[in-house]
Amino acid sequence: MKGPVKLSLAVALALACSNAFALGLGTIQVKSGLNQPLDAEIPVLTESATEATELTVDLASAEDFERVGLNRARLTVPLEMAVTTNARGQTVIKVTTKEAVREPLIDFLIVANWTKGKVLREYTVLLDPPITAPPARGATATVAPVAEKPAAAAQPLPAPKPA
Repeated sequence: MKGPVKLSLAVALALACSNAFALGLGTIQVKSGLNQPLDAEIPVLTESATEATELTVDLASAEDFERVGLNRARLTVPLEMAVTTNARGQTVIKVTTKEAVREPLIDFLIVANWTKGKVLREYTVLLDPPITAPPARGATATVAPVAEKPAAAAQPLPAPKPA
């Protein structure tokens, strides 16, 4: 075949192919802090609403954890996952715990299954302590002035004694 014929055939085949729908998982958004039950959302990225309805998610198996070099035993609290819709109408994976999370760092794997495939994704969550409230509006902090010491006159160091 000559060059123009090959190019025409390639373009025709590319246009004749049906769309391949893909599903992906976005960046985790944590809404809780350290020493609180975990409350996080993972956006589901999809082109078809039907794929999101067929989606099931769970914590990955011990073999998957081992394969990527993570230790599943380091998860100190059981994670619960559910596919839901958030307030903006987006499909999300809600990751929660019933118990307070005491570790500031959580590493875990999620496996997402749907009719056309499977996604295995690692997430690392860094939990910050809850923010404390600022002082009341009328309260003022009193700082006592610090007296400065006069600068000492620079004196040369004595020469070392010969041995």
